[in-house]
Amino acid sequence: MNTNKVLDINRPVSFDETITRYEIHSYSPATSISLDSTDNVIININRGSAYLLISESGIYLEGQFKKSDGNNLDANSAIDFANNGLCFLFNEIRLEMNSIEIDSSKHCGLSSALKGYPSFSPSESKKYEVCGWNSNKLLNKTDFTFSGFIPLKFILGFAESYDKIILNQRLDLIISRENNCKNALISTTVNDVKVQFSKILWKVPHIQVNDSLRLELLTKYKQNIPITIGFKKWSLSYYPQIPITAENSWSIKCSNQLEKPRYIIFGFQSSRENDLTKDPSKFDHVNLKNLKVFLNSEVYPYEDLNLDIEKQRYLMLYLMYCSFQESFYDKVSEPLLGYTEFKDTAPLCIIDTSRQSELWKHSSTVDIRVEYEMKNAPPADTTLYALIIHDILFKLYPLTNIVQKIM
Repeated sequence: MNTNKVLDINRPVSFDETITRYEIHSYSPATSISLDSTDNVIININRGSAYLLISESGIYLEGQFKKSDGNNLDANSAIDFANNGLCFLFNEIRLEMNSIEIDSSKHCGLSSALKGYPSFSPSESKKYEVCGWNSNKLLNKTDFTFSGFIPLKFILGFAESYDKIILNQRLDLIISRENNCKNALISTTVNDVKVQFSKILWKVPHIQVNDSLRLELLTKYKQNIPITIGFKKWSLSYYPQIPITAENSWSIKCSNQLEKPRYIIFGFQSSRENDLTKDPSKFDHVNLKNLKVFLNSEVYPYEDLNLDIEKQRYLMLYLMYCSFQESFYDKVSEPLLGYTEFKDTAPLCIIDTSRQSELWKHSSTVDIRVEYEMKNAPPADTTLYALIIHDILFKLYPLTNIVQKIM
C-alpha cells in the first residue's frame, strides 16, 4: 500500500490533455511499380508539420492466392498461411530517415519468429493474430483472398524500443518481396501457387498536441537541439548447411564497442526452406548438447548446458528461454511455450550477454564466435540462425534534417 497516496485526501484531480487528437493516416507506395514485383516498394512520408508515432504504425496488406499463371486456385485447394506467414513474404523491410538507414529486418519471417517466441506472452500472441501469428483466420477459403496487418514493432527493433514522436522529418519505408512464397504457405496438395498483393499501405498515427506543448516543441525544433535516438536493433546472421559433424564453431561477425551484443538467440532448422509441407516458423533441436558464445575472451554461459533432449533433459535451455522476458523487458515472465511445446516448436538457445566486463571499454572491436556440440551429427541441410540484439545510437538535428550514426 502506498501510504502517502492513501492519506493525501486533498490531492487535486489532474487530467492529461496534452494530446488533443490521435489519427491514423494511410500512405501508399510512391510509384506505380507492381506490388508483386521483387523490386523495392517504397512508401514515403514528407509532412513538414506532422508528429508521427512510428512505434504504433504498421503495414496493411490485401491480396489473393493464385496459380503461378495468374488463374484462380481450384475451389477445393487445401492451402493456408504458415505460422507468421505474412512476414515470410518479405525478404527485407527497411526504415530510412532523411535518406539514412535507421533500422532494417532481413528475412523478416525468421527474424520475427526468433524474436517472437521468447518475447510474447500467451495474451500478447493473440494481439498478433492480425499478422498471422498462431492463427489461420486471415485467409478466406472461398476465394483465397486475405487481409492482414504487420505492426512495425513486430519486425523492427526501432519501433519496439523507441516510443517517441518523430517531428518534421522525411521517412521512407522500403519493402522487398521474397523471390517465392513457399516459406509463407502450408499445403500438402498445392505446389503451383503465388501470392498477389492488391494493396500495401503504411498506416501511421498522427498526433496533435495542445498549444503550450506545441510552442515548446517548436522552440526546441528551431534551436536545432540534437535528439538522441537509441534502441535495440535485431541483426540476423545464419550459417547455411552446417558441417555434418557433432562439434563445430562459427565466427559470426566482428562488431564495434557500442554495438556489442546484449542477447543472441540461436535456432536450428533442418530441411524446412521452400517446403510447403513444413512449418518454416518452427525450429529443430538437432540433439544439441552444448553451446557457448565467445565475445573476445569472455564466454557465455559459464557452465556447460549438458543437454540430452531425446531423454527430456533440456531444463537449462527452457529456463534460459523463460528468463528472457524478465531480463529484456523487466517484467514477470509469462512464457508463450510450455516445457514440452518448447521442445517441439522452438527449442531456441538464448544467450544473455548483457552483463559484460569493464575491460572491454578499452577494446575497439568485439569478435563474436559460437561453439556448439551435438549428441550426434546433425541432419544434412541444417542451418544455424543467430539473431543478435544490440544497442545502436543516432543523433538527429531536427531543423537541419541531419542524421548521424554514433559509433
